[in-house]
Amino acid sequence: MTQTQLTHINSRNDAVQLAHHIVYDLNRPDYHPDDTFGVETIDNLVNEAFEVCGDDIYQIFHEQCVNYMRKN
Repeated sequence: MTQTQLTHINSRNDAVQLAHHIVYDLNRPDYHPDDTFGVETIDNLVNEAFEVCGDDIYQIFHEQCVNYMRKN
C-alpha cells in the first residue's frame, strides 16, 4: 500500500468505519465502492480500504447500506 499523510485504513474495522461514515454521515446509502465519490480524500480512503480488505469491501458497504435502509 502506498502510504500518504491521509492513510487511515489499516484494518477491516477502519474500512467498516469509513463505509458507515459514507453511508450514514454523508447520506449516501446508494454509494458503491467502485464509484468515484468525487472528493479526492474519500476516493483515496476507499482505495486504501480495497487494498486492506480486497473484495470484502463490497460486503462491508452492502451491510452498511442495508442497515441504513432498514433504519430509515
